[in-house]
Amino acid sequence: MSRVNQLYEHLRALQWPKLARGIGDFALYESLLAGVASRAVNGETVDVSELPELDATSREQIEQILQKGMRSPEEEQFLEYFKATENLRQELACRK
Repeated sequence: MSRVNQLYEHLRALQWPKLARGIGDFALYESLLAGVASRAVNGETVDVSELPELDATSREQIEQILQKGMRSPEEEQFLEYFKATENLRQELACRK
């Protein structure tokens, strides 16, 4: 199993965090990234230019959560999911 496949399956196994709905356009970003990853897992060639970028509002809101000392369980769940999306995106970006 390829690293992209492992990361994609890990992301799919995580519960989608409810907090994601209120974080900028994160839901759209995650959906587009999952679509690109699915294509890569199924053997299609994916160009790095096809990888979505996280919007500025999402980045700002995520940074605010990261800077908090005490996070709620919902924030921790979201950060776990966010980290999984970023790991997958990085792996896809490194593919040749």
